[in-house]
Amino acid sequence: QAHVLLSTPGQTPQVLCSCLALLGQEAKEQAHVLLSTPGQTPQVLCSCLALLGQEAKEQAHVLLSTPGQTPEVLCSCLALLGQEAKEQAHVLLSTPGQTPEVLCSCLNLLGEEAKIEAKEKIASWAETHPYVLSQCFAIADDTPEAQKAAEEILLRWQVGKKLDSAHKIVALQAPFNTELRQQMALQVLDNWHSSYRPLVASALTAFWNEPDAVTIYCRQILKRWYKDIEYYHHNKRKFGKRDDEYIIKALANPSLRRQAQAAARRMLETEANSPGFLTPRLHQRALEITQGKFPSWTEKEEEETEPLTIPQMAVLRPPKPPKSKRRV
Repeated sequence: QAHVLLSTPGQTPQVLCSCLALLGQEAKEQAHVLLSTPGQTPQVLCSCLALLGQEAKEQAHVLLSTPGQTPEVLCSCLALLGQEAKEQAHVLLSTPGQTPEVLCSCLNLLGEEAKIEAKEKIASWAETHPYVLSQCFAIADDTPEAQKAAEEILLRWQVGKKLDSAHKIVALQAPFNTELRQQMALQVLDNWHSSYRPLVASALTAFWNEPDAVTIYCRQILKRWYKDIEYYHHNKRKFGKRDDEYIIKALANPSLRRQAQAAARRMLETEANSPGFLTPRLHQRALEITQGKFPSWTEKEEEETEPLTIPQMAVLRPPKPPKSKRRV
């Protein structure tokens, strides 16, 4: 019946996508036909591209060059074509009106080759979407344009002007050692308990060459990691994707090796008792620390990896959060 439905005109996008998913490789011929048929919805086009993969390269090139495509279709084509889509990615970056999703896909594809476009967007940082700006800063690195923009953001923050958290994050992460950067980072860390957690991680990053200056905050984070994660699990609907980078950064502090190993052992015990309590990334880091491999304090952290297989552990009670609220 799925083959019949795919060959019958007038089907809804939901039906077409369901049939493609059901038939898989058996639907390749129909997928090619659908891709070449004008008027298909983005949902159907993306399903066809995902099914055909490399076999849809020709159609993907056509779609990228055809005006009016939705962000979903453009991003799917860029992901499918990879390095073959560099020319189109440059064009899209220079075309006004592109969505943040498309711009981020182009920047991710081009990397260092998009440095000129990245610097242009950084120069007008107030008009650039925060998530696009973050990728632009990563590409621009320590260029004068990036330094100027970071300083402007920090100055606006200092005088109390409203800024998106993402703007603050990129300014703190920018590799420029200034007194203002550390001043604003300390402002975050002094109130880290109630601060946006990715912002806390960025504030710690601002002291990449002075870990001792933030040891007190890292120690506090390691003492309440369990309470923080437990709070997240009890309030999942209030949060998006959980970000444990601030905990990982605290584990990396070179002055807290003993405390980090103790915390890592408790994390693994908790995970053994309550699977899924830790994110895969934090689980992986905790396992490595118990094996004597610590995250780098000065270098950019690696991308998320799957947790390693660990021996079966006895079921233990998760550690209780510390009772004392006294600052250490």
